[in-house]
Amino acid sequence: TGYDMPKLMVGALGSLGVLVELTLRLHPQPEVERSWLVSFDSADRAEEFLHRVLDSSLQPNRLELLSGEALRVGGRHGTVGSAVALSVGSVPEAVESQGEAALGLARPLGGDGKEVGHTDFWSGLGTVIHGGRNEHAVVLKVTTLVSNLVRRGVEVQTLGRGLGLQVALVAEAGNGVLHARLSGALAPEKWDRLIIAPLRDRLAAEGGSCVLEEASRALKERVDVWGPLDPAAFAIMKRLKDAFDPQSVLNPGRFVGRL
Repeated sequence: TGYDMPKLMVGALGSLGVLVELTLRLHPQPEVERSWLVSFDSADRAEEFLHRVLDSSLQPNRLELLSGEALRVGGRHGTVGSAVALSVGSVPEAVESQGEAALGLARPLGGDGKEVGHTDFWSGLGTVIHGGRNEHAVVLKVTTLVSNLVRRGVEVQTLGRGLGLQVALVAEAGNGVLHARLSGALAPEKWDRLIIAPLRDRLAAEGGSCVLEEASRALKERVDVWGPLDPAAFAIMKRLKDAFDPQSVLNPGRFVGRL
């Protein structure tokens, strides 16, 4: 009996302890893994395609929603409104079959599907959002209901573009996590009042959150990067911090509520 140590440590950002030994469970790589990028002229059609994939018997390893700006940042030019990237890993016959089935779901919606280089595409996608530090860029991690993912993405785009910002979105379509990179010069007060606060207000009703993954020091000093937290939950976190690190020497101030 006692604490579930892995669950406590994962995500605590070193604020509860220092890991000196790890035991990992590994899974074999699939025999074959291939990826496709399906482009649509609107976010609505991309959303409908996502629903069809999630409601089908398909089992993609990855399923990501990308904005047109994210594609352009990643070096894929064009006038695409939104796109969905998916990969399938299994034996060759199953990969071929599922890939064709996915493209078949996209065609009635006007989706233009093309196979992409699996390794190069996914490694490059990571740089779209976290591609180097920029004092005039803010990276947000928005968690929401899967059913609201596209709607929240459109809201982030509307808020950012209304202030003259470039907005690149990459969303994990299967679990409701949206990563947004907003680029452009904006005062910390405006970031807070015109973008972050409105987003957090809208997400509160559904239990979502908006975390600042990257931001200038001035903005971090003005805004709690983690956002509002339920007082009862925070009280538990505070007691855990006091129990594991009573002198507050492990990454002080790094976690929620400046723990």
